[in-house]
Amino acid sequence: MNFLQGVGVSKVLMLLGLVIVVDFVSGVVAAKLSPDDEIKSKKWNDGLIRKGNMIFAAFSCFLFDLIFGFNLIEFIPFKDSLTNLGLNHFGLAETISLGFIVGEVISIFENWKKADIKIPNFILKFVEKMNQLLFNKGDVE
Repeated sequence: MNFLQGVGVSKVLMLLGLVIVVDFVSGVVAAKLSPDDEIKSKKWNDGLIRKGNMIFAAFSCFLFDLIFGFNLIEFIPFKDSLTNLGLNHFGLAETISLGFIVGEVISIFENWKKADIKIPNFILKFVEKMNQLLFNKGDVE
């Protein structure tokens, strides 16, 4: 982790990497445990390509931030809270990564539901609300 922080990778980008891995593993587990689902080569490849595109987009934005010195931290009203969490930089990479993280967390809960893993009702309701607000979808699929 010190190496990543040493080259400027923020905790938001590291969190994106973590949720991508958790979503991928939970998708594989859901496919194995769900009687209606199976692991298909096309679905596997599509998932890997989608994850690769997210990593590529975040990395491209990270390079943009480095090259142009793009930093939104001064414009964020709660910047003191962010700096207390160790986020001294909040650029385009962090902004786009937050969107990806929300989508991946929703996908993780969808995978858990497919795998028939019990999720507390208040979490399901929250995820369904986020799904509705951000992606204009209803129930967690």
